[in-house]
Amino acid sequence: MSRHFRLRKKHRWEDYFDPNEVLLWEAAPDPKARQYYQLFMLMPAIAALWFSSILADVALNEMSRVDASPDFGTILIIAMLLVGFVVQFGLAFMWCFAFAFNRHKFIRYALSNKRAFVETSFTGHLLQTYKMQSEDRISLDQGKLDNVRIKSGKQGNLLGGIGFDDVVNGSELYALAQKVRNEAANADNPR
Repeated sequence: MSRHFRLRKKHRWEDYFDPNEVLLWEAAPDPKARQYYQLFMLMPAIAALWFSSILADVALNEMSRVDASPDFGTILIIAMLLVGFVVQFGLAFMWCFAFAFNRHKFIRYALSNKRAFVETSFTGHLLQTYKMQSEDRISLDQGKLDNVRIKSGKQGNLLGGIGFDDVVNGSELYALAQKVRNEAANADNPR
């Protein structure tokens, strides 16, 4: 089961631990990780900029005719449209660029002997926790940087789980996560 919390700006992982919970691992995405696909989020802003340039061109052509006199309202509307679209494009570009190339500054990961944690601080400090259970499925995707996914093994639970993306030593995290899952299984079924 997954829970979300608002965080204080300065905190320690231990502030959110249950009794007898111990920190086993913590990290952030590797600074070399670049998520270029985030830049595709700029497409709507680029389309808006293109549309506003066509609109401005049509309006300026209409105003440049000899018999047409541009009134102040038309010029103001065109200027506001252009400024609005340029600001939208600039904000979208800055957001995508900042997040795609600086994720390691905004995301922190932790694994305790009972739960997995992901902290995000790009748009406010949020903490997602996931309590490890015996039926959880853990997967490791190895590449230049590793991804570890912990998904709920319960039938019909599509949204349950948590992921650690772009970590340096994913095999170590994978082994620790399996150990925590096995300890949860032993706690669920004591002999």
